[in-house]
Amino acid sequence: MGGVVLTLDIGTSRTKVALYHEPGEEERENRGPQRVGSVFSAPTAGIDGGGSFEVDLLLGTVLELTRTALATLRATSPGVDITAVGVTSFLSHILLDSDGAVIGPGMSWSFQPSPEALRACMEACRAAGWRPERPLGSELLAPRLVHLARYRHDLARRVRTVVCLKDLVRSRLAGSGEGFDSGSDGGSDTRGGVRVDWSFRDYSLLRDR
Repeated sequence: MGGVVLTLDIGTSRTKVALYHEPGEEERENRGPQRVGSVFSAPTAGIDGGGSFEVDLLLGTVLELTRTALATLRATSPGVDITAVGVTSFLSHILLDSDGAVIGPGMSWSFQPSPEALRACMEACRAAGWRPERPLGSELLAPRLVHLARYRHDLARRVRTVVCLKDLVRSRLAGSGEGFDSGSDGGSDTRGGVRVDWSFRDYSLLRDR
């Protein structure tokens, strides 16, 4: 067996970790990646039907599932290495404060704010000293920021940076805060010796085969 790809899928109801064989050219063209063992899953921590969650609980779930998957791999296939990490998520952005601490998600699931709510959100952002580079849309940051502006003024005042979830993962893996690119929906990068693939729309790698 060659290398193995670890995939993390953070969904609205469940979070899943799975391992796949690193596909060769023939597999890429014909069969796609072949899963190694079981899919490890647990309820997405804190999901309330509106797409919000507790960051610490979610990270704890991810760590527990990842440790279980790695322990199983070591027990069944000693010497096999993780050669890539794949991340997919229903979240598109994460809100950070001035110290780089995670405040929460920048998106609520299937939320359609009114134009009045969007204007209130922009006003709250400006009052907090944060200048969005582009207008906020319902598919990006507006829902969560509207919620913060209305109900959590203490958190709204802390928002200073918005990054993609995949960029946060990439930076933590590389031990660096550099290289944020919030304009990309997917791609691949190698940082700190680990290749990280990301996508918010293509779930093909995570389908059972």
